Amino acid sequence: MVRMKFQCGQCKKYFIINNIHTAKNDLEFQCDNCTNQFTINRNLAFSSSSKNSNLVCENCGKLIPETNKVCKFCNLILNKTHEELRIDNKDYEPLEINESGAVVSIHSGKRLSKNKILLPLIIFTVIVISIAFAGYFFLPIINTVQSKKSAHIETQVVIMKSGKTYYAKKIEKDGVYLVITNKNGSLSRVLQSNIMQIAKAVIDE
Repeated sequence: MVRMKFQCGQCKKYFIINNIHTAKNDLEFQCDNCTNQFTINRNLAFSSSSKNSNLVCENCGKLIPETNKVCKFCNLILNKTHEELRIDNKDYEPLEINESGAVVSIHSGKRLSKNKILLPLIIFTVIVISIAFAGYFFLPIINTVQSKKSAHIETQVVIMKSGKTYYAKKIEKDGVYLVITNKNGSLSRVLQSNIMQIAKAVIDE
């Protein structure tokens, strides 16, 4: 249903015509509160004898001077000639969500979602590989140094999504948090949801 809302420029009274789309001829009528005359032609072009009445935009609700053909706030066409555009005349970029859950442009296929997990995943991979190589190549060296009064212990490595690493003597759960006792005796309290991996490693004590 195409409606027309307007405000009298003289007495400021508001009007609404709910079935304006059925008009087959020009309409001429006057305000029942003052002497202002209104004209609405078959294309729904509105005018008044006072020349200062306002249309109420059907889309955004703003008052638009009767001489305007388009709402300056939302670009709604204010006549029946472009009735198919009356709901919204904005230029939108069509988007869709692909199978992996990322937002992409339908026109260009460009991915608009940032890959938030890629950098932490790279950091995690580098850390794991480093620990593996360290264990493989330096374990004999560690055993040799241990014989020279250098103690080595197995500990837990807490790897955060941000890339930060904690070497924990002890880990305790506290609701949604983990309380980490670090190898130097200090305490760290972290959200469990921010943890990427908890692994084992051998470090100097």
